[in-house]
Amino acid sequence: MASMQEFLSLAYICYFGLTVLVMAVYAVLWQKVLEVIPLNIAYLCKSSTVGISLLYAYLLFGEHISLQNIIGCVMIIAGIMVLSYKKGESA
Repeated sequence: MASMQEFLSLAYICYFGLTVLVMAVYAVLWQKVLEVIPLNIAYLCKSSTVGISLLYAYLLFGEHISLQNIIGCVMIIAGIMVLSYKKGESA
């Protein structure tokens, strides 16, 4: 959205400010989540955003999802699951 506006116009600055605000809220909420949930479990949940972003890209922007995108998403999620796995305990 901001990239469609003239550089340093009021609309550009508003979109850019909104982006910074969203990222700040995200950072605070992530810290709150880490206070309640163990890091390995929280990171597993965070890895699901890869798949959700693929879905949103398809639904909202009409992006094409290729087999390579799906394989990449599965590999990322599987890698995080392997790294967060503890012996004798399933995530």
